[in-house]
Amino acid sequence: MQYEIVNPDAAGTIVSLRSLGYSVAAAVADLVDNSMAAGATSIDVLFSWGGRDSWVAVLDDGRGMSESGLRTAMTVAGTAVTSDRTANDLGRFGMGLKTASFSQASELTVRTSVVNSGWSTRSWDLDVVQASGEWRLLLEASPSSETVLDTLLAERTSGTAVLWRRLHRFDDHDVDETDEVAQKQFYDEARAVESLLGMVFGRFLDPAG
Repeated sequence: MQYEIVNPDAAGTIVSLRSLGYSVAAAVADLVDNSMAAGATSIDVLFSWGGRDSWVAVLDDGRGMSESGLRTAMTVAGTAVTSDRTANDLGRFGMGLKTASFSQASELTVRTSVVNSGWSTRSWDLDVVQASGEWRLLLEASPSSETVLDTLLAERTSGTAVLWRRLHRFDDHDVDETDEVAQKQFYDEARAVESLLGMVFGRFLDPAG
């Protein structure tokens, strides 16, 4: 039988993934679920307001990923449905990290390390993908993301950090740190995340936290 290979357009796929109806809370919950599947006993969810430079990060002390594992985790649909999974792993189609993140931010950076191993970094910049028409997975963080990650991971030797920057709702030239309306929306979303995590993962939360 004759056939031809038709690869999906990278820019068009990005637009489709960005349009998925994830709330901020649901997207963060996806990341927290990934951290729990990785055996994390401590997970930090951080919101930092800075106008257009605002960011959201999820840090965990889980088992981390190897360089090849990180590459697979950052590949859209990079894991086969038939791959072996643990009972607690909901990332069945290899899409959770990417779809959750792309729905919220134009820049996704993941830095991870297995115990007694160095840190590995990969980053998606959706503007680069759209401009190039190619799935260019960057091998390093942008300078501004590097600064944030260096601070967040200064006292850590293993685990995983997921960083969202250039958040869709606030990545606008009219938004700056003095924008009280945008700032209120940002922290309202943070409170919505806290509420949802409390309902979904309440039994795992530290009662003293």
